Amino acid sequence: MKNKIQLSINTLLIILMPLMMYITVSDTKINFSIADIVLVLIGILFLINIKEFFVNKRWIYILYFVGLLISLLLSQFIGKFNDDFLYVSNNVMFMEMVKTVVVGMYFFSAFMFIRNEKTYRISLITISLSSIPVFIIGISSYIYFLLGKDFIIDAFEIHQLRFLGTFEDPNLCALYFIVIVFVSFLNFKVVKNKFLKYLMFCISIISLIAIVLTMSRGGWLAFAGASIVFVILNIRNFKKESILFVIPIIIVLLVSLNIDYSLQDGKITNHMVNRVQNSLSKDNNEIDRVQLMKAAVNMGNDNFFFGVGKGSFPLNSYKYLGEDSPRYKQKNIPHNTILGFYAQQGIVGVLMFIILPSFILYLMIKSKRRQNIYLISLFIGLFIHSMTINVENVRFLWYIFGVMLAGEKINIDLDFVPVAKINNRKYAVIVSILLLLALGLCFKLLH
Repeated sequence: MKNKIQLSINTLLIILMPLMMYITVSDTKINFSIADIVLVLIGILFLINIKEFFVNKRWIYILYFVGLLISLLLSQFIGKFNDDFLYVSNNVMFMEMVKTVVVGMYFFSAFMFIRNEKTYRISLITISLSSIPVFIIGISSYIYFLLGKDFIIDAFEIHQLRFLGTFEDPNLCALYFIVIVFVSFLNFKVVKNKFLKYLMFCISIISLIAIVLTMSRGGWLAFAGASIVFVILNIRNFKKESILFVIPIIIVLLVSLNIDYSLQDGKITNHMVNRVQNSLSKDNNEIDRVQLMKAAVNMGNDNFFFGVGKGSFPLNSYKYLGEDSPRYKQKNIPHNTILGFYAQQGIVGVLMFIILPSFILYLMIKSKRRQNIYLISLFIGLFIHSMTINVENVRFLWYIFGVMLAGEKINIDLDFVPVAKINNRKYAVIVSILLLLALGLCFKLLH
């Protein structure tokens, strides 16, 4: 009975996790997930089953989050002895500590509720399926924007040509769908039910479209990096049938381009091209993100051990950017997780933060389980994207870390369903048809 309750709550948490919006608490804008409500039930379960934290040395991971909280406190109070820097109020620091506790609960929800291979598989499948309402809401809002109409759900209405899903940040949305692509493709390889199997493949393609539409250059770079790592790790397992999954993806992208040029005169495509060109232009203000990162490094160097305090970077960035800098006036954060930690919590905060993710990656590399080819690639994608945005308080990131660690600790080694072999003649016919379709779409696009 207890296991069924935990499984139900865990499933509900996964489904509600990506449904996010901003709320204001004590004059501070807070990113809130509907799944946070479920944390109350999870907290009660944790208290009832407190002994489980001491099984298999789980208390060690509690110490990790306690260490993060101590790092926050040290950066706030020790840093105040330096009169040359400004600091956020204690209320803001308290909210930062609450955020750490929240993501810690998401981590432990996955780590403790996943008890065996069955619950592990269910969690992975639910993660993929939970992206369907995210995409439906996001693409509906996107279409409403293109039509110049107000979306029916105010919280998820977009005001620019960037796909948001159920997030208010396109970069965060891209991060989420990078998770979905690799988890869904893993599900596709291990699920036996044919309908569910090909649904997973469709979710992977849809997620790729979502990543493209976010216009997140960091997301594009992260996905490209993760894909390269995946190809390198999986190169021995590629067979001729693999091309039958690559060509349809290309066809879907070509169909999307044709639709864009037919209905929008290439509005979406041109916007993507402009964003790439702008990121390469030295005259564009987007290059100021590099200045933010440099400012974070210099701020960290000046406050090496404990930083200036979490949330205090925007208050002090004028020292390194100049008071006339648009990035200072906009009170921007560093847009880099590690450098953000370095500037605001010093080297102590950086080392504390990277301990758990590094340990999880080490375990996955060491175990050499086949599913880890997908999860390590995903991990690399998350790492690359963390170099362009701040991800330390992203709920689904800590949840997937919990899933990864649970899989290692209970020694899960998923069985992969063999790919059905196709005779050479049938294979040649299918590939020829797909290539002709792709060439036809290219010809239509060029004319």
